[in-house]
Amino acid sequence: MTILYYGSLEKKTKNITCVDKKNVFTKTRYPGEDCDANNACYKTACGNDKICPGAKEGQPCDELTDCWVGFFCLKNATAGVCTAQRDVGGDCSSKYDCKNNLLCNNGKCAKMFSLDDGATVNTTDTDKSDFCKSGRANDQSNKCVKRTLDMERNAGDTAKCIPGSNCKYSETDGTTTYPVFEKCACGFNANRNAYCPIDDTKRVDQWNDYRSSVAKTFDNNCHSFSRNDCYKNDQKLFKNTRVAMRDSKTYHLLVDPVSCAKDLLSSSFINFSMVLLTALFAALLF
Repeated sequence: MTILYYGSLEKKTKNITCVDKKNVFTKTRYPGEDCDANNACYKTACGNDKICPGAKEGQPCDELTDCWVGFFCLKNATAGVCTAQRDVGGDCSSKYDCKNNLLCNNGKCAKMFSLDDGATVNTTDTDKSDFCKSGRANDQSNKCVKRTLDMERNAGDTAKCIPGSNCKYSETDGTTTYPVFEKCACGFNANRNAYCPIDDTKRVDQWNDYRSSVAKTFDNNCHSFSRNDCYKNDQKLFKNTRVAMRDSKTYHLLVDPVSCAKDLLSSSFINFSMVLLTALFAALLF
């Protein structure tokens, strides 16, 4: 099958193969999740109630996937035991030790997007930017920073630029400033103009909505290893996250869009956002 889609207003084709869903066997269900013949449990047999069984608090475990919803596998020198996920300030060695809407920074459970500019992020199991109120951490300093565009704003909240060129920004943690660059991108407009992604000083409400929506997607009661998938069960939340992403992270693509692009984006942006959100949640997961 060949499908047509549009990227930067260029028509493209892509070959895909349809597969009968009945023939797809996935072994990806964790304790507390529903299961059936085509969706088997990760380590155990499907329960009579069509729910994957799991170890409860105080019961032995070898790894996280052995434990029921709301627990993690706390290991000592000889064995592991399922233990309740920890709240803000609790000890942790990874984010899975913490409640689903928390992350692990410097050995303590912490809220997403909670650290001020200049705060140091010390983690190995998630994107450092997810700890910062600004949604950004500098790769050199591992500190939360605010990004400012170092170019003339000749297009409202952003700057017009040459496609493929570098847009220059400054990231500051309060004491040190670091130069960073992002690629100029063509927008969905009749003149094929290209614009720089907006910085942290413009469309502040939209940035806040985006970070708030992302944080809410992890405020769930799913198995810890499925924390990044639960948003799919809340279409309203997913829609809000998608709109917030459009109005902040991809705003520069929508400066003076042509009417057909608006019509196209109204339907295809769902798929576009799902790719971005999936990439985001994959980063959070690993």
